Amino acid sequence: MECGSCHSVAGYRAMGKFTRGWDAKFGSEILLHLPVVRETMPPFAGDEHDRAALGSYLASLAPATPSGANEKQLGQQVFAIHCALCHSVSGQRRPLDLKGTDPEAIAGMLGTLGDINPDMPPFTGTDAEGRALAIYLSSPK
Repeated sequence: MECGSCHSVAGYRAMGKFTRGWDAKFGSEILLHLPVVRETMPPFAGDEHDRAALGSYLASLAPATPSGANEKQLGQQVFAIHCALCHSVSGQRRPLDLKGTDPEAIAGMLGTLGDINPDMPPFTGTDAEGRALAIYLSSPK
């Protein structure tokens, strides 16, 4: 009810393309941050149970396990799923400039995103995805 007035699954403002690769936990967590992710989005009105159910549903719309030929390519895919809703690399939208940063330092930050900025949802990827993301962010080109 809350989303259907503006979104569809595959048509107008289709959620399938926005949720590609999401897991249920990420779907649930991102709902807490809607007004920050997209300034035009209202806050999620449901309770924790509603949020978990909707997060699972959103994750089911376009399941995709990131895979790449190498860690850097995998990291780029993980960035697209978990970070690109809000951030860019060398772009204008909340750019992340971590080029040259030790990948282990970046990987260590992934568990503390909410401490860095309470508006960021937690990273819900696997350890391998986190390492790949760190490698990509340390050398994005």
